[in-house]
Amino acid sequence: QDMDSCAVDRLFFPGEKLLEQGESCMDLFFLAKGWVSIEIDSRLLREENGNLDSRMQKDVIVFGALGFLGICPTSSSSIIASSACRVRILHASVLQGVLEANNETLQMKGLPSASKSHSGQDNSQPISAKRCLRSLPLFDKLGSSEEFLSFLATHLEDRLYLTGQYIIDESKTGDRSLYVTRMGSVKVMKEGQVVAKLSGEHVFGEVFVLGFAAKRTSSVI
Repeated sequence: QDMDSCAVDRLFFPGEKLLEQGESCMDLFFLAKGWVSIEIDSRLLREENGNLDSRMQKDVIVFGALGFLGICPTSSSSIIASSACRVRILHASVLQGVLEANNETLQMKGLPSASKSHSGQDNSQPISAKRCLRSLPLFDKLGSSEEFLSFLATHLEDRLYLTGQYIIDESKTGDRSLYVTRMGSVKVMKEGQVVAKLSGEHVFGEVFVLGFAAKRTSSVI
């Protein structure tokens, strides 16, 4: 299901805040039309003009991406309407419900860039897929060759999971994928009990995929 169909329209008047610096934000804001001011510590950083109806608009103006993706729980800046603004708002809870109902995940290529904060600082840390695989104990123990790791790296599919969304569900069958987390944190659960909390680069699902178990042994959220 297209993300745009999950979003709702809202009108902001001049002086009204879309986002408040330091406040919790779990929603994604698309500036459809109008001007906004971006402020940090009450100082004007820059102004942005959005017009989704214009073919001249090269980039979609998006705010709240870091909070929406669970990278930063609070807004790093205040976004204030300088003119009457039409904004499309995508609530994380609504999107998560749609994804779970349809057993879907988000493809990274379909998402707006979240690598930069409103201050213009780059928050991304590009990680080589091959280096990530090489650093995992599983492939080291198997004695995987460079050619094999290169083959795997070129066949990885980037997916994004929202906070609380299942990566692996032990109660479901039909998923025979192996998962490698490259950023973020997860909970590993077995029969409803949390058995581990992990962050950074880890591999999940290998026991089942490699045939060492007849079914999934745990859930990863």
